Amino acid sequence: MSTLRSTIHALYDRLIPEDGSPASGRIHPFIGGAFTGEHPQGLRIMALGINCYADDHLQSRSSWFPAMFENQKYRFQRAVLKQAAALAPAVQTLLPDRNFVGKASIYHSNVVKRWLPVSLGRHAHRVPEALFSEGQALFREELRTLAEAGVLPHLVIVFGNRPWSHVWPSFAQPKPPWVRAYEPTTGRLFHHLNLVHLHSGPPLLLIKLRHPTGARGKGMDAAGLIAHPDFHTVLGQEAAKLRQAVG
Repeated sequence: MSTLRSTIHALYDRLIPEDGSPASGRIHPFIGGAFTGEHPQGLRIMALGINCYADDHLQSRSSWFPAMFENQKYRFQRAVLKQAAALAPAVQTLLPDRNFVGKASIYHSNVVKRWLPVSLGRHAHRVPEALFSEGQALFREELRTLAEAGVLPHLVIVFGNRPWSHVWPSFAQPKPPWVRAYEPTTGRLFHHLNLVHLHSGPPLLLIKLRHPTGARGKGMDAAGLIAHPDFHTVLGQEAAKLRQAVG
């Protein structure tokens, strides 16, 4: 296991305590090789959702969550990879020397860092607020760890409205030391596309999409975002700024 994976797993183990009951079982994230140094020129894409529920006898197995993404067994995990792949060319507008390397480009976790019983996990509005708050505290430490390792994601995709409300403040309220400025877009893309300006290099793209297994017509998926002309306008402007800075 890579040093980064070991460090992140230890962080989860420390901040998400278990008491031996199935309901306390924590997850571990899937961390692709673009984050661990195995693919140094790979795009780094973090994908966050709330799709993590199982029968009681599975809820204490932290290794099941990354295995579910690795094996692409379920609809949600397949949708995460598909939508990340669809957005990768947009990131390459800002980082043309980076390559999308499939699952190796992905860091996949949840906003809630525990397995949920089926009765809660299928419905975001039923998940206790305390579990979101617990996960948000860990997420801030997760980002700090990635920043210190020099492997912050180039793109963060958040699936669903309720997870989104617990993710974006970690980039802006309060602003972490590795962030220079947080810039949300306006108009139709408000919340859907946000620029997290770092102290050097291109901005980190923070994107909200509808939950891929949720009701169609509510929110925006990757195809809808890509089809919006303002999306390309914003990225084109940022790419021009980068070229000007280099030239």
